[in-house]
Amino acid sequence: MWRSVKHDIESASRSGGRLWLLKALFLSPGLSAVILFRLQDSFYRLNLLPLSYLVYRANLNLHGIDILPGAIIGDGLRVDHPVGIVVGAGSRIGKNCILLQNVTIGTRYVDSEKYNDKFPEIGNSVTIGAGAVILGGIKLGEGCTIGANSVILADVEEGATVAGVHNK
Repeated sequence: MWRSVKHDIESASRSGGRLWLLKALFLSPGLSAVILFRLQDSFYRLNLLPLSYLVYRANLNLHGIDILPGAIIGDGLRVDHPVGIVVGAGSRIGKNCILLQNVTIGTRYVDSEKYNDKFPEIGNSVTIGAGAVILGGIKLGEGCTIGANSVILADVEEGATVAGVHNK
């Protein structure tokens, strides 16, 4: 957990300088939300589910971010504005990704038969713009960029930039 938190702090304070680092640590709701997720995830991995869900609820109430226990998120996650972000339990997000406000990452189905195996897999260094919706068992390639308010229902190639509805 501490290694991940260290990378998350470095990601949040990319602008450099100690003053920026202090600002990120004490004033950034996005960094606070990510640190709470790391704590939630640690409890989840230790099978301390009541504690995991308690931290999950605290994060939801404090920051409006809804990252369900079971989501796998790599080091260096950057969330500038956590309000409205939803990440489903089976989602996998790589390292050094940026999520902006109101992003939804989850399944296309809510019935129990299809639910568990239909979550997105997001590569490293992906940027997802405000209001974007990423649904289903799709893959976003490393280094791609998803535009604001896009709806992504199909795979996106490595390094690509996609905006609008993508459902090839």
